[in-house]
Amino acid sequence: MKLEHMLKPILPAVAASVLTAACAGPPHRFVFEPAPPGSGEGVYRLLVDTDGMRYSFLRTDGRPAIEAHATSGIVLHGAPVLSGAYLAEMSADDRKVFSLVNAKGEQGQAEFRLRPNSVTLAIRPDRPSGARIEARLGPIGEPGYGLADHGAAGDVSRIGDIRIENDGGHNRFVSTFTIYPRQRFAQVLISAQDERFIDNTSRNVPHFVSYSSTETSLGVEGVSRAGNITYFFGDPARIYREFKSVKDRAGYPDVRPDYRLFGIGWEAWPLLGWNTNAESIRTSVQGFLDRGYPLSWVTVGSGFWEYGGTTTSFGRWNTSPDKYPDPGAFVQWFDNRAIALLMGLRTQFVDGRGVNTGSGRDGSSGEYIDDAAVPPEYTAGLDSGYFARLRNGSLFQSGSGVFPQWDRSLAVLDSTREEAIDWFVRGAARWGGSGWKEDTMLTGRARIYHDGHWNPIMRALHRRGDPVVARNAYVSSPGSVQRLNDTDGEEERIPRLALAYGASGAPNVYADIVGNRDRDNGQYIERHAKLQALTAAIGLGVEPWRLGDEMSASIAGALLWRERYRPYFYSAALRAYRTGYPHTLTPLPIGYPDDERVHSLQGEKMWQWTIDGNLLAHPIFDRGNVQGRRDVYLPAGEWMDVNTGEIHTGPKVLANYDYSEIRVPAFVGGSGVLVGRNPATGELIAEIWPIARAGQPDEYVYLHHEDLEHGREVSSTISVVASGVHSGAGADSASGAGSAVRVIEVRTGVRVEHEFGEFGVLRFRISPGHDYEVTDSVHSVCQ
Repeated sequence: MKLEHMLKPILPAVAASVLTAACAGPPHRFVFEPAPPGSGEGVYRLLVDTDGMRYSFLRTDGRPAIEAHATSGIVLHGAPVLSGAYLAEMSADDRKVFSLVNAKGEQGQAEFRLRPNSVTLAIRPDRPSGARIEARLGPIGEPGYGLADHGAAGDVSRIGDIRIENDGGHNRFVSTFTIYPRQRFAQVLISAQDERFIDNTSRNVPHFVSYSSTETSLGVEGVSRAGNITYFFGDPARIYREFKSVKDRAGYPDVRPDYRLFGIGWEAWPLLGWNTNAESIRTSVQGFLDRGYPLSWVTVGSGFWEYGGTTTSFGRWNTSPDKYPDPGAFVQWFDNRAIALLMGLRTQFVDGRGVNTGSGRDGSSGEYIDDAAVPPEYTAGLDSGYFARLRNGSLFQSGSGVFPQWDRSLAVLDSTREEAIDWFVRGAARWGGSGWKEDTMLTGRARIYHDGHWNPIMRALHRRGDPVVARNAYVSSPGSVQRLNDTDGEEERIPRLALAYGASGAPNVYADIVGNRDRDNGQYIERHAKLQALTAAIGLGVEPWRLGDEMSASIAGALLWRERYRPYFYSAALRAYRTGYPHTLTPLPIGYPDDERVHSLQGEKMWQWTIDGNLLAHPIFDRGNVQGRRDVYLPAGEWMDVNTGEIHTGPKVLANYDYSEIRVPAFVGGSGVLVGRNPATGELIAEIWPIARAGQPDEYVYLHHEDLEHGREVSSTISVVASGVHSGAGADSASGAGSAVRVIEVRTGVRVEHEFGEFGVLRFRISPGHDYEVTDSVHSVCQ
């Protein structure tokens, strides 16, 4: 008897997941519907056609279906699956299991796990081989965004057939996550380290995507199974929330960001390269402090280790008189000034027996370690079994063309073992710094054991309380901020990658060091500083006062503006951590998915994003643009220029916007609420910018960072219901006298003192845990 005749055509509608129709249409076609979150219909239906195991998704919201692949939905052992069979005895309400047979006669299973807003597909070969596994749909036909370091093209929906893996250089944040915001659809393939299947060679675990006019494919090699291929449905906020849950379940959760890294930082590399020393570093840092830059973190990434050592020569400083003669005093100097000292950190270990030749044995020129002694860390890690190994028991060996350059015998930590990570964290702590800038660069044939290698290590450092600037990452960022690769001047890839990181769900972007490899290009340095003023992290590698008074003042003005609003940026980062949505850096296609205009901005070099909905960033960053003008797009709503106070109503293009005199490239919109810190008193100040709110209540929830160290997350809700707040006209700009506006502390009903500042911005002090309502006399609850 055929399987479809053995199944009931319709199961009870109250079932958690129902087979809404068996054999609906051609033979061997099944239609499954997930349990909706409440009463009513789900948001999708899964169709599975066992001929070629072609699967697709019907939408219940009227949007076009996600079509099946034309020939075969699954590739097993590198060959397309020809047929499948429904395994009713292994299935359940929320789990549908099929057997598979590919073109070579090889077998396996596919399991669809149905949730209200997502479907997770697991593909398991009966005989693991490490050959390619793929999940394939038809073409999406809508703009798509994400892919982390591989997503700099902006719209990646036609990126072609590409290999996605860590190359030790530009591509070190690896993710297959892609969102199609207009389609309300997204997808990701995540492989866990324990799925790795490499027999007896030091190979990678590469991922693949193929986005074209004929298919949408996610693939992976070098694994025993592909256990986590997930498709998401819903608006962007829901998709990112679901994506966060998937990352958590797969073992790659986000980390709660550290407030210290959201302040102004300084890095030694552009100034000193490999030849760092304690005196030069302190002299430059003191120069910033003397000129009013409130530095909160400093990075020393190189040259601090002993002769013949590396960053994993744990705690063994180069104590030569011209290097770091008193490491304890050096570390304490920063602690005395409340500056977090970040040390460069890599996760590979040399065995001291390489055959490379060259200069720079101590890394002073970033070249080779030649005939160095076997470091104790290597011996200890090897003896304790803390390094990654292959299935046959031999040591996984990598290589690097970047310091420490080594042709073989670079061991990598086994980050699947907690005891190995604990040993690494204890060893790193011997340096005595506050945190870490991770910068591992494995570039040999076998680059890294698995792209997810770094995530658990960096998370462990975070659990210890150490802020981390992450570079290597898989699916989620394991650092407070996620750095893109070394900058070489005003490159378009910088804003492109910032936007790709935001779309990939890692919005706490650090666009690398200002002045990194182009320290004499004033245009680039000024523009890069102003771009960074609108991202999570700022890092200076050039002394601005050497560029002349005018440019120095422009750079300082932008960075001090950003420092003033650091609480607002950090609140956005906390909200992103809670929800998965990229609040810190929201590309306009994500924030305004149905606005046709936003999907063409990147192609016109109109780099734009929002920060928590109320700030719109629009930096200019194009070395060919020497006139300093470009078009700016304003989405629907009112937007006030933070530089001039001029109000514009979107949707609108500001043609030929002049950047020559602006402090910072931003507009205020949304609810019009920002939170900053009074630089003189340290008090938190809420600002209500005078933009139209159509007479409707508008809320902004500010997340305080002050109590996080005590394990409490405290918020303040600021509600605005006031036509009178639209203008400070008639009010005393210092006291607010003559204004009908009232600010009320909600719990007590007590009025709060306020004032009007530049551009009629209403300002008042706020305290953790207190909520506020801003009204005019018509709407006041106290009348």
